[in-house]
Amino acid sequence: MSKLTIEEFNKLTQKEKSERYKELNNHDKFLARISQPIDGVVVGKSKVTEEDKKWAEELHKQILEKNRKTT
Repeated sequence: MSKLTIEEFNKLTQKEKSERYKELNNHDKFLARISQPIDGVVVGKSKVTEEDKKWAEELHKQILEKNRKTT
C-alpha cells in the first residue's frame, strides 16, 4: 500500500477520498478530518414547553446527584 500525502488526498474526488483515506498517515488523517466541511441536514424541530424544560432540568439534576453518590 502506497502512502498518500495530504496534498494528494485533497485533490481527489469525495468518492476517492473515502476509498483512499486509510492510506494517509495518522497526522494527515487528522488534517483530513478537520478540513472536511461539516455536512448535515436539519430534519425538523419542535417547540419545547416550559413544563418539558423544567422536567428535563429536574431529571438532569437527579442524574448528576446520583453520579455524585456513586463516585
